[in-house]
Amino acid sequence: MSTDRQDWTVGGYSQGGQCAVSFGAKHPDLWGNVMSVSGEAYPGFDHAPDVLANVFHGDQGAYDAVKPSTILAKNHYPDTWAFFSYGTDDHYFGPSLQELAQQAAAAGMTVKVDPLENAGHLMPAVRGGLGAGLEWLYPRTGLS
Repeated sequence: MSTDRQDWTVGGYSQGGQCAVSFGAKHPDLWGNVMSVSGEAYPGFDHAPDVLANVFHGDQGAYDAVKPSTILAKNHYPDTWAFFSYGTDDHYFGPSLQELAQQAAAAGMTVKVDPLENAGHLMPAVRGGLGAGLEWLYPRTGLS
């Protein structure tokens, strides 16, 4: 089994895509690659007031500290690749994912953004994003 971080990818869809970016940003020593397929921008993006109240007990600073954008802004990732995909019909998660991809690039990651035409947030986005992300990462991970 390879111990080279370049060979390891953390990825996910929707909430899992957010988790993947968070894990990759927090642990670049482990993950050389990140893949977010229609990922949320941060934990509880779709119901932030409830998450702030119930999980973080109203502590906005604690909530902000776990957001990928906060983590990315504090670090530099010169040898991490990050793939982001979203459906062009996903007007809820798509714009924030594009913004997160820009933040990852600003933090030094090699970023690929793949908008999937005529896809929303569900299965066409999952299938298209997963396939495109793996194809983009194959050469880096030696799987091509």
